[in-house]
Amino acid sequence: MASLAYLVEPKTRLEEVMSAIESKFPVRREPHRTIHKTILDTFDWRLFAQASNLCAIKDDGHLSLRFESPRQPLTCPLPNGKIPAFEWDLPTGRLRNVVGPLIDVRRLIAQLQIELKIYTVCLLNADQKTVARIHIQRGTAAKSEQKGSRRQLPLVIVLAPVRGYEKHQRVAAELIERDVGLSPATDSPSRTAMRVVGVEPGDYVAKKTLILDPDTRADQATIEICRGMLETIRSNEDGLRRNLDTEFLHDFRVAVRRTRSILRLLKGVLPAEARAHFKSEFKWLGSITGAVRDHDVYLLKMPEFRADLPKSMRQDLDPLDEYLHQHHRRERRRLISRLKSKRYHELLSSWEEFLARAPGDDATCPDAARPIADVASERIWKAYRRVYKCGRNIKPETPADALHALRIDCKMLRYLLEFFRSLYPPEEVAKLVGALRQLQDNLGDFNDLQVQQDSLRRFAQEMSDEGLASVESLLAIGRLMEHLAQRQIAERQRFSECWDSFATSAVRRRFRRLFKDPTARAR
Repeated sequence: MASLAYLVEPKTRLEEVMSAIESKFPVRREPHRTIHKTILDTFDWRLFAQASNLCAIKDDGHLSLRFESPRQPLTCPLPNGKIPAFEWDLPTGRLRNVVGPLIDVRRLIAQLQIELKIYTVCLLNADQKTVARIHIQRGTAAKSEQKGSRRQLPLVIVLAPVRGYEKHQRVAAELIERDVGLSPATDSPSRTAMRVVGVEPGDYVAKKTLILDPDTRADQATIEICRGMLETIRSNEDGLRRNLDTEFLHDFRVAVRRTRSILRLLKGVLPAEARAHFKSEFKWLGSITGAVRDHDVYLLKMPEFRADLPKSMRQDLDPLDEYLHQHHRRERRRLISRLKSKRYHELLSSWEEFLARAPGDDATCPDAARPIADVASERIWKAYRRVYKCGRNIKPETPADALHALRIDCKMLRYLLEFFRSLYPPEEVAKLVGALRQLQDNLGDFNDLQVQQDSLRRFAQEMSDEGLASVESLLAIGRLMEHLAQRQIAERQRFSECWDSFATSAVRRRFRRLFKDPTARAR
């Protein structure tokens, strides 16, 4: 039987609880202790999204991790006295096996600091054996970035069972609930603490889906979408600058790329001069972040690269690892300098100002005042037709550049479906996105494998120029490139299968019904 928690808002209720308990059980009071809890989660609340909770607990000088989930709680000591930051910092064992895949490459961030004074009362039977425990918790909490501002927490009573004596916990619970009138807390103590100090789990979502009214002006709907992407850019700035983890830059770049895409795809909706200016500036912003992201990706891939080689050759990639770290640090310094530049600050401030202005009529944007449902349907249908026309002409002998072009077209179609999915039946859009995803994955993998080969060839040359390459390391990189080339050939051979899955008559009919037929556009 699991522990039961009760919130005791008025302090006088504690006496009622203890009086009811002592009427049924002899008790023994233990010395109180103070514990410190740090609630950990990723910036995008990946553990919270899985109804899970991870906290570092410092109790009597000992540090441990406790993971609570809908399944079974897990506790693991931290003998080194350090709170883990990444999956690879977690202690080896079951907790790491469970938590690691949930957080992936994201950093664990201290979201909340809690200090608790715990008073324990043991409930005894006639033989003076402990049959249950009551832990009375008084505490304060603060957001991790506001260490000086602490809030008082509600008093919490936790009724914990003792193995073999679960029925005594049930008796004590009946006394608390029937005689005192308390009900088990609906939230965990950690969730209650978050609510008290104003921490909102799940307050960040990388890709926000707006609920659009089909009759909204196209320019206003476009501005609302762009505001959401600007918010994502702003939300990731601090973590990007501090290099907390690689996903801050990834989400930043995706928001920039999506902004460029909507400016490209919705020609005729926003004023031409402003659209051209911001397309150019966001292209610059994407370009200055590219080198750091590339090095992030290759550093994350190093374990995979090593695994692709025979064990005897894996350490020969150490010079490549050193090279990537050196260039990553250099490129980050350049990026941070550019993010401090006048051009960057003027871009975001002028973009924010542009989005804040009410849309107005302009001769260069004839579609601005049209309903967004009509404009979106036309653009999605056009993008689909472009993908279909390009894809059906690709043969085994078609140059790789055509697959690259198709990949870009598929990405544009995917963006449009995501931007405007709220205008159409969700199950219908989900089926189309699912059909497109397999094709995108194939084209993306094919392109990535080519890029990786080209990059490794360049890295090898630069390593040689900088005196970082040994004969063994160059041979290892060559072997790795051969492996990547073989995988690329396999992806090219798989293209026809992925294309056939996308280009079915059912998918074609669904695209036509949703986006070509005007009577089917309204949700």
